[in-house]
Amino acid sequence: MTQLIAFRLLQGAGGGALMPMAFAVAGDVVPARERGRYQAYFSAAFGAASVMGPMLGGWFADQLSWRFAFWINIPLGVRSDDHCRIRPTGAQRPSAFIIASTTWAPC
Repeated sequence: MTQLIAFRLLQGAGGGALMPMAFAVAGDVVPARERGRYQAYFSAAFGAASVMGPMLGGWFADQLSWRFAFWINIPLGVRSDDHCRIRPTGAQRPSAFIIASTTWAPC
């Protein structure tokens, strides 16, 4: 139980840094004129994830198996990693979709 508590504490500390880091990256990468729009994308993604995550987790646990809630993170992580590696040719900055869809994934 001690190990479970310790690693949950570590997970919470890392997860707590994701949103501030996303806003800091947007502040560094995105011009000031468009910064509000990008922060709105981040906030919308966070709001949708806050609502859909527990709903889908409960559905997975009821309909499939509680183990599926852990296995679903593998394809999502691979997709996020692919988005982090995308570098559009001739683009000055990453697209809003790429930034918003990888808010939760450290690149």
